[in-house]
Amino acid sequence: MNWISHRANARCIVLGVAICGVALLTGCQNKDKTVVAKVNAQSIVKETWVDKTLASPGFRFRNDPGHEVGADVLFTMMTEELIKQAAESVKGAPTDADVAAMVALQKRDPRVKQALQAGFVTDDELSSSQRIDLEEFGIGVNGQHASATDIDKYYTEHKQQFTQPETWMVQSLPLPSDVIAEQAIKLLQMGQPMQKVAQQLLSLPPQIAASQVNQQLIRADILKMNRPDVWDLLKNSAPNAVGAKPIHNRVKNASGKEVDAYFIFQLTDKTDAWLPSAAEIRPFIEKALLEPSNAGWREHANSVIRDFAHKATLEVDIDRYKPLVQTMLMPQFEHVVPEPPAMGGAPPTQAAPSGTRQPAATGTPRR
Repeated sequence: MNWISHRANARCIVLGVAICGVALLTGCQNKDKTVVAKVNAQSIVKETWVDKTLASPGFRFRNDPGHEVGADVLFTMMTEELIKQAAESVKGAPTDADVAAMVALQKRDPRVKQALQAGFVTDDELSSSQRIDLEEFGIGVNGQHASATDIDKYYTEHKQQFTQPETWMVQSLPLPSDVIAEQAIKLLQMGQPMQKVAQQLLSLPPQIAASQVNQQLIRADILKMNRPDVWDLLKNSAPNAVGAKPIHNRVKNASGKEVDAYFIFQLTDKTDAWLPSAAEIRPFIEKALLEPSNAGWREHANSVIRDFAHKATLEVDIDRYKPLVQTMLMPQFEHVVPEPPAMGGAPPTQAAPSGTRQPAATGTPRR
């Protein structure tokens, strides 16, 4: 059973935008405790808001000068505070230990690790997204909790299902000749990223070069069964190792004509098989125990949060953001909490590059 949630993909969305009034933010003095917003009695101060804005992917990877990243971040902070208070009101708030456990599980996913390393998501955003997931479930089940005895029993009975198989993160790149493929292998062995290699050897612009690189998270046993040639190429490799030779294949080009392709492979990450302890997956087990008797928890959580938001006292002390409360903040509470992918889904089973690049988990948690 692969309980590593893919909610990072569903909840974490890069804000891909720029900020108006950068000078306003960067010019703020450090340790500024001026209140910029309030959710009931809880204040949000300028120092925290500025720090989160400057650290956000939306600010660092900005591409739309007309968008207010500061507003996005502030309203995200207000949303998180609203949901936190709603959870506390029904005694459904998670413990810090449970949040940390879910974050640790997410960080075992190589795609999440890559997103963190690339700066597409921050540790704070990842932690916030996991906390919101647990808060929404806590609200949905009215603060119910499974007993330690039931959790231990469930873990013991399902221990085999919790064993995680060895997984590999593999990148591949098709090239038009064995000569170019050999050149690419040498460049990769020198430490160049595969995207840069594609860009250099195929004379492609960065975005097109990136689309040529296929990356997949693959169960090692499935890879061995379906693609023994790739398995043999990488089986004794450490992470970041490059396959010593290209693998020839015939593929169809954009016009449908079959052409020669020489695939090069790189093992970018490897996770050994492992069995988590009950403490490491306590939130997941608790959800598995409580969810069957709370089938409508998502709709209930949405109703509670919506009512809480409409009764809350919300203040924004930045004049240009005040009109956005009704257009950006409140509308999100009118929608049902989306059903996430099941935490108990099957592990990845794709054995070979399909030509479709899988996006990494990214971004800023939003409701």
